[in-house]
Amino acid sequence: MIETPTGFARALAADTLADAWLLLAPGRERCRRGALDCAAALLGVREARGHPDCAIFDPVELGVTGLRVEHVTRRKDEIACVEDALRYKPLAGARRAVLLFDADRMTSDAQSALLKTAEEPPTGTFLILTACDLGALLPALRSRLRALRLPPEPESSLDQRAAEAAIPDEHWSLLKNTIGAETALELLSEDRMELCARLLQLREWLHGRDPSAEWLEAPEGASNSAEARALLSRRFQAALSLLLREDADLARADRWAERLHEALADLEVNVSPGLLLSELRDAATH
Repeated sequence: MIETPTGFARALAADTLADAWLLLAPGRERCRRGALDCAAALLGVREARGHPDCAIFDPVELGVTGLRVEHVTRRKDEIACVEDALRYKPLAGARRAVLLFDADRMTSDAQSALLKTAEEPPTGTFLILTACDLGALLPALRSRLRALRLPPEPESSLDQRAAEAAIPDEHWSLLKNTIGAETALELLSEDRMELCARLLQLREWLHGRDPSAEWLEAPEGASNSAEARALLSRRFQAALSLLLREDADLARADRWAERLHEALADLEVNVSPGLLLSELRDAATH
């Protein structure tokens, strides 16, 4: 468990807590641990998960990419939502914590639905949101949250976790320099291997040793187009970083950076991953 963020701890000690908080860190698991730590401090307990005054909305546990509007307001009887959680008064003390993980992956409708609650939650109830990408939050929602950046995890600790996960040194260096160490450690082993394979193929293409541009092959392990878009989005983000770091041809680097930015935007509006890859591969091989 990490230490309670200093800003939160000070506000708690001075009884000047904001009603709604946003914890930011490069890794999503680190954000979760930080939010649970804040909730535990808020409730005066060692462990917040399972406490009657702690409601947690985690898209991973709910089986969705990001929280949807039905997780915020009452839409379906069988789906728990923030609106219902706010109806309850604290049971064990004077405070109640409502945690929303991965707020930067919430749909825009869900973020909009949360605006009024974030501005004025019930007395004694505190919202704690987590995110890795501040830019993915609606400005109106950001303005209602007190943001706290969690301190970085020591590099030695990250390297040790990578060694324990048996990540090869070449792959670890590649991942740290493209998607970041904490994000890399959160990936499943097969996802890390697939991403590294594509990045190594990109490196070969940059040096003229892969005229077929294998790094633009369809992603492995995607069972539907939504998963394929998510995998491609991660690959394109990593490819952008590698491209700008290692391509000696600045004109090509700029040109392909622009293409990849456009591809990322296309993925957001549900352009077919297959069509997108086909167009990019045509450009890469001609």
